[in-house]
Amino acid sequence: MITAIVILPSFSPIKNTINDFLEQGRQIYPDDLIITSKDGKLSINQPEPYLIPFPDISNLDQSDMPEPDMQIENLVVFDSNGTLDDLENYKTLFLVNESNVLARGENKIEVYPLKDIPEGQITKTEINKIFSQIEQIAVYVPYAIVTLLFIAVVVYYIGFRLAYLLFLALVLLGVGKIQKLDLDYKKYYQIGIHTMTLPLIVDVIVNLLKAPIELPFWFFMLNFIFGIIVVSSLKKQPKVETVTESPVA
Repeated sequence: MITAIVILPSFSPIKNTINDFLEQGRQIYPDDLIITSKDGKLSINQPEPYLIPFPDISNLDQSDMPEPDMQIENLVVFDSNGTLDDLENYKTLFLVNESNVLARGENKIEVYPLKDIPEGQITKTEINKIFSQIEQIAVYVPYAIVTLLFIAVVVYYIGFRLAYLLFLALVLLGVGKIQKLDLDYKKYYQIGIHTMTLPLIVDVIVNLLKAPIELPFWFFMLNFIFGIIVVSSLKKQPKVETVTESPVA
């Protein structure tokens, strides 16, 4: 139940994000642009410099994004004679000249030579084919992410919770000693597992109501209090002695 509450609401946003990414990817590449690679050099069928504007990512919350050192207006600029300085002049993220791709990195400029790229052409049709292939695979991505989230939640609720019960059982053992109960550590661990039911139910309810409890360690404290109540209610069972009657002579 808790796993469903945590995971299911995230499925639609993940799917929508992937669809938006693919749709924006298709729109970035201009319809009339043809990029030709030959003899380790790139050329295009359009007048240079050719600017591809930075996409409008209006659906992202940019309030938490750091302010860039300069305003980037273009995603890619094609200029056969472009230099490092033109990255700033064109206000672009990538600059493609005749022999290299210049990319703006974190506090440095990356240079990627084009001498080893295969010969051929890139057109809008080829880009659409690539995105169609990606789309066929991307259908399964939300399910893969949800599966990973499911595993993470299960590990948390089973692994972490059962691990912290090692400490809870030790505390309950101390309470049992005060009550003079003759129970071993394993029994107190089992009591801790059973008394976890109440805080788990509370956890489900607060998640459904989306009203998180602000009290730190409330889950452990509720489990601990419930465990003490159960341990305190246990009474030391008197030993029953079996009396064997001697046969009457």
